[in-house]
Amino acid sequence: MSKKPIINNFLEQNDIHCAMFVEAKIKEEQDIRYRDWSILKKIGNVIQNTRAGSLVKCHPGLNMGKANAPRINNPLNEVLHFTIPFRKDKLHIFLIYVHSTSIIEESVFTQAALYKYAIIIGDFNVDKRKKNQINNFLKNKMFTKIETPPTFIMDNNPDSTPHLILHTTNLAKNITKVDVLPDLGSDHLALLIEFDLEEEPKEDPKRVTLNFRKCRMDKVNEDMIKFIGQGGNQAINEDHISRLNNTLAENIRRNCPTTTQRFFPNELPVFIVSIIKNKRKMYREY
Repeated sequence: MSKKPIINNFLEQNDIHCAMFVEAKIKEEQDIRYRDWSILKKIGNVIQNTRAGSLVKCHPGLNMGKANAPRINNPLNEVLHFTIPFRKDKLHIFLIYVHSTSIIEESVFTQAALYKYAIIIGDFNVDKRKKNQINNFLKNKMFTKIETPPTFIMDNNPDSTPHLILHTTNLAKNITKVDVLPDLGSDHLALLIEFDLEEEPKEDPKRVTLNFRKCRMDKVNEDMIKFIGQGGNQAINEDHISRLNNTLAENIRRNCPTTTQRFFPNELPVFIVSIIKNKRKMYREY
């Protein structure tokens, strides 16, 4: 029996606006449209009947955009990348499939870390190696993990593995609910994710910095000349040098305008910085 009527009926009855599938068993000749929804698909290679493409279907009201997917080197793996307008920006969603014998493509992590709002979801087929990859990615605290009960229970492995959702930490208030659904005709259970597009996301951290280019150096020089003049013939010792440095620093702070910066637009994502540092260390050792 075809799964399409069951799934389409569920989407319609529950007012679902975005549906994502991996191992969707789609073929070039299949009609996969659902009314006038936007479609993004990847026709995968059928390998031992375990994988056959990924599919995203979005209600036109979401204004789904197709984005460049990360480069995938392993033909067993797959990723779709699409966007939805969100808070005068874009929400970037990466739908991934990682084969049970493969590791997660690092390009997925590095590209997702470039965006202010991002979600990585799909079938990770988590094992020890992939778990280490995910833990290393989460160390920088730019992304948060949501872990669900298993969605694929096998007879020989009743525990299976939990399902994972990785999202930028600023979306914590927007993901309001994650449920594992009953059987919809697949050998995997589906996830229902409620995402509040209206909720104000967590603000990016800000920092106040000094704008040295607009520093009033004439005032700094004037104040420092006064300080030096007050010292008279005082011996230049450690105490004098310390007071000179402190006075100079205070004068610069007082005569420099401040500017407020957001961390995200002005810095490389911490995950990418970590990769660069590791590469440098590796090259030095080599």
